Amino acid sequence: MWKSQNKVRPGVYVNVKGSKALAMEVGTRGTVILPLVLSFGPVKQFVSITDVTQTFSKLGYNYNTSEMLLIKEAMKKALEVLVYRVNSNGMKASAQVASGLKAEAVYPGIRGNDLSFTVEAADDRFKVETYLDAVLVDTQIISTATEFINNGFVSFTGSGTLEAASVNLTGGTDGAAEEADYKECLQAAALVEFETIGYTGTDDKIIKLIKDFVEEQREYEEKKITGVVAAAANTFDYEGIIAVRNGVILADGTELPKEKAVAWVAAATAGAQISESNTFAVYEGASDVDVRLTNAQVEEAINAGLFVFTPRSGKVVAEYDINTLTTYTDEKPKDFRKNKVIRVLDAINNDVVSIFEANFIGKIQNNESGRNLLKGHLTEYMNSMQEMGAIENFVPDDITISRGTDKDAVLITLGVQPTDTVDKIYMNVEVK
Repeated sequence: MWKSQNKVRPGVYVNVKGSKALAMEVGTRGTVILPLVLSFGPVKQFVSITDVTQTFSKLGYNYNTSEMLLIKEAMKKALEVLVYRVNSNGMKASAQVASGLKAEAVYPGIRGNDLSFTVEAADDRFKVETYLDAVLVDTQIISTATEFINNGFVSFTGSGTLEAASVNLTGGTDGAAEEADYKECLQAAALVEFETIGYTGTDDKIIKLIKDFVEEQREYEEKKITGVVAAAANTFDYEGIIAVRNGVILADGTELPKEKAVAWVAAATAGAQISESNTFAVYEGASDVDVRLTNAQVEEAINAGLFVFTPRSGKVVAEYDINTLTTYTDEKPKDFRKNKVIRVLDAINNDVVSIFEANFIGKIQNNESGRNLLKGHLTEYMNSMQEMGAIENFVPDDITISRGTDKDAVLITLGVQPTDTVDKIYMNVEVK
């Protein structure tokens, strides 16, 4: 956010307020960050999951296991889940293979205790087979232990002589996630591209960290992201935070309380395109809500800026696609509580910053010709937004571009009318 033309670093700075060949293309959405406590996989780094079948090779569990449930739920709506393992102080499972030779799980966690391997003579060499839960995951033919290649599950340390063996790894522990681990996750998140971050826990300190991080990114770093957390009450009052009021029950009876349902909400928010609303979006695979609310309670939650699940016709739907903003001003009118509207405004911010910084900053002259070039490309972008149904009533005159206070600055004023979906239908029925 800028309040005066006083920025030091070159870049694009955008304010979004309520008011009356290069191709400027609308960016793709669909990436969600989930900080999770896990029992296998890399620590202190993001693991990209773009298909649920990747969980076994990257995180040590099949996608249909309870350990991967939140990732599976997120993948129902997201194009990419960036998993960050926040518990980093666990122990690696290990085993002695031979004198001076040790096998060790690649990552800490109790899942390493399910690893085993066999060493068998193969002519004048050795065949080493690695198993996870009795599933063969790797086979190598080697002459010495130093030839063994880290296979993503097990590594060898030491220089002992190989001999026939059947070994089970033991001693792996998960470790706990501390507040400092979440802070490191957020520091890493500031350097990657994503739409939403969801916290699937209940620790108020971590929830505040998420809120503060989102606000910092949106207001000061020109990075329009959304945070999703669980909450019974709205203590946020901010368009960048979605607070989930209740959870769901899956068809197999698995209960996902509100903090776990965050995974789906965050993914649905990230995956929704700018012309889409999640109002009445069906939670695939859910048969009921965990806490049923009366009509009065649903209305109370909506008025309080909370995201609610309700049962409808044997399905579970997101009642109203809203964020926690409840205090309305001229700069943040009531429309700003609608996530669809915020997605449109965020897309304009993020796309313009990305495209202008990559293609215009330091590359064109700050004269009438250069400024007209900027306007032409921005007009093209806004026309594409209008064709998608994200905005309406746009005309080129809604854009004005002038030289800023400094000779190397440009001031752009853009008027935009985001569209909204039909969320309420009022009908009079007359009997004749």
